[in-house]
Amino acid sequence: MSPSEGALELLSLPEREAYNRLRYKPPPLLLRGLKAHLREEYARLYDDLLFRLLPIALPNVDVPVFESMLRRGVVSSFYEAQKAQRDYLTSLPNKPVLVSITNRYMDMIRENIPGTVSVIVIDIDHFKKGVNDVHGHEIGNQVLQTVGNMVSAIKRPYDIAGLGFDGTRRNIDAHVAGKAENGDEYGLIFFGAGDIPVEELQRRLERQYELNKNLPGMEAIGLSVGVVHFNQESLPGLTAQDLFNQADIAMYNAKTIDWQRQRIKVVEYTEHMTIPEGLDR
Repeated sequence: MSPSEGALELLSLPEREAYNRLRYKPPPLLLRGLKAHLREEYARLYDDLLFRLLPIALPNVDVPVFESMLRRGVVSSFYEAQKAQRDYLTSLPNKPVLVSITNRYMDMIRENIPGTVSVIVIDIDHFKKGVNDVHGHEIGNQVLQTVGNMVSAIKRPYDIAGLGFDGTRRNIDAHVAGKAENGDEYGLIFFGAGDIPVEELQRRLERQYELNKNLPGMEAIGLSVGVVHFNQESLPGLTAQDLFNQADIAMYNAKTIDWQRQRIKVVEYTEHMTIPEGLDR
């Protein structure tokens, strides 16, 4: 939902004036092909992101420059996510969409918007042995759908959830659950004023697991999560793919924690972190 009138009172007068000037306008040519409900969804996404970014943007960039960056980044990202081919099991876009959107958010930060992009990679532990080999692929598909719903449920309207692998599952016969390379991996892109704390991310996922733990196959799995952040203090020259690689490394370090003792394991990437030796991927 767009910010309420009460929420707008939290903004300073210049920020409220800028919000009213910049808030959603009739869609540009790029969005005219979208159905009405998607245009409404875009309006909510745009206004919410505008509300959250104004306090950190206005001290650093002029209003017209901010408007240009916001529309160039958010409009294009939203349109790309809507038109992207969706995974038939989870209805999520695949990794190239996440990489493209991450690059756009990184460009906004490089253009003096002091926000943070958080790249999060989530992998299901014990999926093949605990679900597919015990319950069969039909339950495996249901688990993949459930985890996809969990990932989508912890994001805000303007965050992006997707798959953590490049390809698509072509059909059930040729690409049964868990048989695709990295087919049980998901990605999340958060963009906002600061880093999402690891503890908060873990709490959100734990709440979702509690809501779904009694569904078939869910008792047999855990989640390993890797997180990396990009902001104005990050090393120059990093790309979105670099961030995904670093989040993968953090995720593999999370896998060293026993999933039976801790269902949801979140590790934040640190400099010089490497994939643990001897890890069964």
